[in-house]
Amino acid sequence: MELNTIKFRSQPFQRIDFSALGSKSSYVDVPAEVYMTVFTVEKPNASDYLIDGQPDPTLTLVRGQTYTFDFVDNGHPFYIKSALGSGTSGRFDAGVVNQGSKSSDRDLVFTVPNDAPDTLYYQCSAHPNMQGELQLTSPVVPYNPDVTVSTLRVIVAPGYLGPEPVLLEGLIEERSNTTWTIEYSGIVFNYDDIESIITTVTRDGAYTDEFQAEIADVYPEYAEITFNETVELVGANSISRTHIEIARADGDISN
Repeated sequence: MELNTIKFRSQPFQRIDFSALGSKSSYVDVPAEVYMTVFTVEKPNASDYLIDGQPDPTLTLVRGQTYTFDFVDNGHPFYIKSALGSGTSGRFDAGVVNQGSKSSDRDLVFTVPNDAPDTLYYQCSAHPNMQGELQLTSPVVPYNPDVTVSTLRVIVAPGYLGPEPVLLEGLIEERSNTTWTIEYSGIVFNYDDIESIITTVTRDGAYTDEFQAEIADVYPEYAEITFNETVELVGANSISRTHIEIARADGDISN
């Protein structure tokens, strides 16, 4: 399954005018509320997982980005693995929340590590024929040893992409001694132009120091919590809403 066939969670789409962020006028269709890539996983038998309607497809994932495997029904424990094998052998736990879930109430969330191998697998621990391949790629950016490239999750303040705050994922940040840019949907913004309207939540799958401080201000008992631990605590379906509420409570965004 190629990247351009990966589905967002089914919902109405809205047309966003990115000129509101200070760029040239450009429009792109994005989901109205959910911005995390979601695979819908069904389990009709003990032979195959149906992922977005296809039996055991090969999926292409990008390092640094987060994917949710949304289980429609129960049963058939789902594991991310570095090698296929019986039971839980070969399990690959880095970046995985709810590894081995077999419940429609516990979606598996996978933030692909930047050092993950080129090939991983998904497999049922009870029925080894229910398995498929994950092909991992890196964000396509020109190599420059003087430029640091990161993947961001950010909150856009209300009034720019809609009346409510919006959480976006998969933005590409490039920083050098002279430039600092952020790319989203093929559009490149100068950081200085959008700094006042965004809150950077994670960089390469880890909370930024600034957002970690916001968490500590709002929930001191969770001052050291990681992104993956937060997903496990609140659930994949609530993680975006949780981040927005933290930013609101800390006064970083309004409305």
